[in-house]
Amino acid sequence: MCFVSAAGWLIPALSFLAFTWTVLMMADLPISLLAYFLAWRYPFAAGVWILVAGTAWWYLLSLGVQRLKGSASRVAYEKQ
Repeated sequence: MCFVSAAGWLIPALSFLAFTWTVLMMADLPISLLAYFLAWRYPFAAGVWILVAGTAWWYLLSLGVQRLKGSASRVAYEKQ
């Protein structure tokens, strides 16, 4: 999604894709809060923060979901 929004910012013909950055910032809300404050003075740092910390955030969320799924399937298997 970062690449799509970057294409919307860098290539004028694809400017309609730049709205995806807003969607990305909303989806990463706990992490993007720092980026909102950084963006006023350091927009590049805010973009790097979203790219790195946002990716780590979604990775950790997916690990948590995977663990929950594994424990739920183990409980269902033990009940059989």
